[in-house]
Amino acid sequence: MRQLFTCFIFLWSVNYTASAQEMLFAEDFEAAPASAWTPLPGKDHGVVEIITTGAPSKNHVARLGRSTDGPFTTNRLDLSLDLALYSQVALQFDLYHYYEETDPQDGIYLSVDSGRYFVKIYSFSFEQWAPKTTGTIPPLNLNVLAAAQGLKLSKNTIIRFQQYGNKDFNGGAEFSDGIQLDNIRLFVPNNIYARLPFQETFEGETWSSAISVGNTQTSDPTYAPSPFGVVEIIPFDEQQGRVVRMGSQFDNLYTTNALDLHLDLSSQANVELSFKVLNNLDETHPQDGIYFSHDAGKHFVKVFDFDFENWRQRKFGAYPPININRLARQHRLPLTANFVIRFQQHDDSDFEGSRLTSDGIYLDDIVVQEVHQTYAAYPFTEDFEADSLASYWKHGLPNLLDTAFAITPTGTVEFVSTPNNGQAIRLGNTVDRLYTTNALDLYVDLSQAKNPELSFQILDHYDETHPQDGVYFSNDAGEHFVKVVDFDGDNWADNIWGNFHALDLREISAQHRLSLTNQFVIRFQQHDDDDFEGTRTISDGIYLDQITIQEPQCEYYATFPFVETFETDSLAKYWRTGNLSKTIDTHYIRPGGSALIIDTLSYSEKRALALGRFSDGQLTASALDLHVDLSYQSDLELNFWMYNHEAELKRENGIWVSNNGGKSFKQAYIFSPTAQQQYAHYQINLDSLMEALAIEYTNQFIIRFQQMGDRSFLGQGSFSSGAFLDNVVLTHRINSPNVQDIRINHYEEEQQQDLYWPPTESATLYHTQLFLEQLSSHHLISADTSSENFATIPYGKLKPGQLYYFRLKSANNITQSSWSRPIMISTDQQGRISTVSIDEEPTPLGLRGE
Repeated sequence: MRQLFTCFIFLWSVNYTASAQEMLFAEDFEAAPASAWTPLPGKDHGVVEIITTGAPSKNHVARLGRSTDGPFTTNRLDLSLDLALYSQVALQFDLYHYYEETDPQDGIYLSVDSGRYFVKIYSFSFEQWAPKTTGTIPPLNLNVLAAAQGLKLSKNTIIRFQQYGNKDFNGGAEFSDGIQLDNIRLFVPNNIYARLPFQETFEGETWSSAISVGNTQTSDPTYAPSPFGVVEIIPFDEQQGRVVRMGSQFDNLYTTNALDLHLDLSSQANVELSFKVLNNLDETHPQDGIYFSHDAGKHFVKVFDFDFENWRQRKFGAYPPININRLARQHRLPLTANFVIRFQQHDDSDFEGSRLTSDGIYLDDIVVQEVHQTYAAYPFTEDFEADSLASYWKHGLPNLLDTAFAITPTGTVEFVSTPNNGQAIRLGNTVDRLYTTNALDLYVDLSQAKNPELSFQILDHYDETHPQDGVYFSNDAGEHFVKVVDFDGDNWADNIWGNFHALDLREISAQHRLSLTNQFVIRFQQHDDDDFEGTRTISDGIYLDQITIQEPQCEYYATFPFVETFETDSLAKYWRTGNLSKTIDTHYIRPGGSALIIDTLSYSEKRALALGRFSDGQLTASALDLHVDLSYQSDLELNFWMYNHEAELKRENGIWVSNNGGKSFKQAYIFSPTAQQQYAHYQINLDSLMEALAIEYTNQFIIRFQQMGDRSFLGQGSFSSGAFLDNVVLTHRINSPNVQDIRINHYEEEQQQDLYWPPTESATLYHTQLFLEQLSSHHLISADTSSENFATIPYGKLKPGQLYYFRLKSANNITQSSWSRPIMISTDQQGRISTVSIDEEPTPLGLRGE
């Protein structure tokens, strides 16, 4: 058959002035083959011949093999071409094999020196390919394959097709060998490197000239480009229109398929890629994903995983926009004028069948565009009541290094209406049993912010706790993120809105060695595996609303006395919820805590302040800070009434103080357990506490009331926790009356006697108590209140020859003093007071604090 090749007339030509679309060489063997062909059959019955295939096609093809079974034979078919002027040459051909085994000798070889030296550039993988079926090898870039071997196409280029085997063409799977070649084409790849913006919807008969089928040999060396892969446009449905699909023609036949997008990104600063994708029950393989090449496809680097393993619903989804610049920098790739983005798929089944018998993916609506990021101004507020997110919000792509699972296209960040909260935004999944990570990024300029605080409302929709959940900061436009706050869904109340405690952005950033810049990004991130529908065990997600970043909205109250009865609709600016992490373990800081005015259980009027949880749940800290200017103050006293649900002592429940504006706190007082279901009065000598803590009053003084519990403050008995606070008074301490100078006046005509004491400064009232024989509540015989600084005791009220005890305290409409030291009173035989002296003994325990 060698003579058959050489007698055919030369019918092909190459036009060296051709454009990029020009075919350099084409051979279908239907006429006399070109003289550029040189058949080289092996010795001892090797065959390189042209045959006519059977009905119905009756095509002419070239085949290589043996005419009879025998020893192993190497058969070659050489194509000699002048390719010196071409920097991009693609080779494509149809292949058919007769149950050929894969041998190292099989493949395509290249020589650039007229055949003196050949090097293998492509391997045939027959055992991975369907036998006795014609398939088309995807275009092979000869320049790239040659360069990988240190060669350059020349005018003396020879392309060799080589087959190795020991069986003839007849027989079954183990009794035949050989291959057929047809439709051999060499052409300059029709690759235009598109400028941005670029969009491909696949609604035409063909795709953009910037798109091509990729040669996967440069991105998947484990599998040779298969002739049975599929990369084609098909109609999908009325909504989606036409799409492109990638997969295998046959079952049980692994193929790696690539769709390449050629772009000029040489002058682009911030490029984003978005696309829709459908998983046709494809399994996850290492080859699946997105690859980048900065050198026109000579080398590829995988930059993004496709993890379809558990995504079993045949519907389109979308990844968050993928930042091309960022991924390229992470892999040390420059953006060039010859940049290639490759979508790659690998699996072994065709598109038809059930879960175990079908594979492939579908792509649509590919968009690549340069984005110009805007940054929100400071101060900032967002209630999500608009029709769409503002440009400073972005559905973020979580850092792949921060996630235990690849990002999936099933995640969602979307607006949603809530029953009582208007619109909010939610982060979660659109399918069950598929872990995905979702991020909402806020781009904000904080370069001029002094002490910005972040606060927001959050609702946990049965979301479990994962390491990926939380708040992340970036000060370099999202190039790098640092996790700064954990979300702990396992220990939060489900489906209840709560306020997340205020976050001091400057302090937290400094802790993580970040500065507040004009390119600051705050990321809210959620990770879980179920959608929003269903019960506790089969639904997940979080909701966000009322996000603010602003300077602390507080004033320092400076007028004395300070009185707060909580009868207004809202708290004044000198009251606020501060940074709880200063006074309690962050494990107990949850959005279920609250401090708000309610219309129930007040002490004296209508309203009181509730401190605690609205609903039952995990132990949660709640706190309210009173900001006061105490510079140059002394002799201060704090009074308040508290209805405390707690029956046990908790060190977390009490008063903390700060004299530096909240930068640090010290615990000053622990609330003792009191009789439940009633108010108790607290009278605290603030000066004594400050002396014990060794701190001074300042103009940035904070008094924190803190409570921790796991039950609702609206519950009853043991099913409640929390506290109600009312009638908070901060004033100068009033002194107890001076009993050192007490004296007795007898008035015979009025038949009475008076006990006089010096008036106390600021006192408008005096409370007195008289005891018989013992200072005990059981021996109290009278208790009076007077606006005068004396107490009148009628003759006959006191028994003759008895010992009495008398004590008193000063008061006004704001506060009252402690009880004075007891006075011992002796009576004579007529029941008149005969002697008065100060009791030097300690006050019995039963009367302390009364």
